[in-house]
Amino acid sequence: MMMMMVMMMMMMMLMMMVMMMMMMMMMMMMMMMMMMMMMMMMMMMMMMMMMMMMLMLMMMMMMMMMMMMMMMMMMMMMMMMMMMMMMMMMMI
Repeated sequence: MMMMMVMMMMMMMLMMMVMMMMMMMMMMMMMMMMMMMMMMMMMMMMMMMMMMMMLMLMMMMMMMMMMMMMMMMMMMMMMMMMMMMMMMMMMI
């Protein structure tokens, strides 16, 4: 009887150990998954930020180009006007 009791105790201890190990493994797996998810989220956020920055830069460049073009056009118009005035003066 005593032997039986000891055996039962030993078995119980073993089972407990196995259960604990399983629980630990599960916890570790869960932690790893969480970490991976977090990393993925961070990466996505970074990518989005980069894209936004690129877009902003592009927009700025476009605006600058447009401004330059407008300036050039204005200059050309002014030159043309000057020329016309000169011509008129000459004619007179």
